[in-house]
Amino acid sequence: MQYGINRFVNVKLVVPAVRMTFDQETVAAQGESRVGGIGDALLSAKYRFHLRQETGVQKSQAVLFGWKAPTGDHHRDGPDGERLAPSDQPGSGRHGLEVGYSADHERLVDSSWFSAFYARDLGGGFRRGDQVEVDAAYGRWVVRPNVADDLGINLALGLHAEMAAQDRLEHGVGAGNRYRTAGLHLTPIVTRGQSQYRVGILVPFWKDGDKERAGVEIRAGWERFF
Repeated sequence: MQYGINRFVNVKLVVPAVRMTFDQETVAAQGESRVGGIGDALLSAKYRFHLRQETGVQKSQAVLFGWKAPTGDHHRDGPDGERLAPSDQPGSGRHGLEVGYSADHERLVDSSWFSAFYARDLGGGFRRGDQVEVDAAYGRWVVRPNVADDLGINLALGLHAEMAAQDRLEHGVGAGNRYRTAGLHLTPIVTRGQSQYRVGILVPFWKDGDKERAGVEIRAGWERFF
């Protein structure tokens, strides 16, 4: 849920719902466990410190500051009965901070975006590793809406990169699940009236780290504005 106080300040509350399935094969047997529930809530504020508007062009830059509250369960066990790493839990059991920067350049025919975010759990012991995400994209209007109620279709192509340091378990022991990945994403964006729909396809071209990452990923989103 997001609310724009004015053209320069937005506040946002994100409460994720998590569902994951884990398979593990041991010498004795093969086990499976499911983890689900509400994750850690993130309350953030975005401040647009630069805004330039001209005929048919808008440029803006913004910074984001977020606070993560430990609302998710962090005591779930895997198929072997051992406590799962923080990244595999609905929550990490820690407060956390998130900071970010974004910039966009919008014209009547196309748009370009850039964003970078950094997240860190506070404290020691059982916590998630530091995380970084960077995106850069260019989108062109295939069907351009003249007014808000018109159908609009924007086809965006860009680069996505993310990395995470390994989680920390009890007594500061590393979980051995660090990863780094980069890929190309294609995202059709459909707008009409107060709604926006997105279906993105991410194709990794580079992966590294201890944790095995998925191949092609499909990410979908829906937003409604009031």
